[in-house]
Amino acid sequence: CSDPSHKPIRMTNVIKVAWYRYERDKDAAQALRELTEANVVKKTSEGLYTLGRVHADVGNFDAADACFVEACKMEPTSPKIWLEIGHLYLKGFQVPIIAVKAYGRAKELATFMQRREDTLRNEHGYGCVSEGQTKFSDGADVTATQENAVIGRGDAFSELGQVSSALREYEQVPETGRVQIRKMKII
Repeated sequence: CSDPSHKPIRMTNVIKVAWYRYERDKDAAQALRELTEANVVKKTSEGLYTLGRVHADVGNFDAADACFVEACKMEPTSPKIWLEIGHLYLKGFQVPIIAVKAYGRAKELATFMQRREDTLRNEHGYGCVSEGQTKFSDGADVTATQENAVIGRGDAFSELGQVSSALREYEQVPETGRVQIRKMKII
């Protein structure tokens, strides 16, 4: 908006609204247009990450990969970006060996963030997950990313036929229904 009385619009909010509308309406064309425009105005890792997710959902794997790689260059320590790269290479490109590495990086970064959060909470009574790493909202979001990375890594090992490695990964997360189903498929 060019009116000087308006406060500036935060790009994070524009991106979140575009993603919310995409999830609600499933209108990929509109989401791609809004997110592309947002990245033209101000290119951010969060905007590229979200644009990549929409591209991956509609099967534009090469475009999704380009978005994730660029987002990763801007924010290489984001476990969320590495998690999406893992999903893309496991389910999209179907190259599980690369997915194992991407999930491993996501797991490593999320574990580091979780330890940092726990330390800050113990020392100061608060954490700082909202700072960086593609905008985590709270500690539970970091934990969920870590668990999804572990499960994804297990799935990739399973695709590679390395069942013992897959089972070791699944043992690292809480025994939920989705983990039990994966274990039963192997056994």
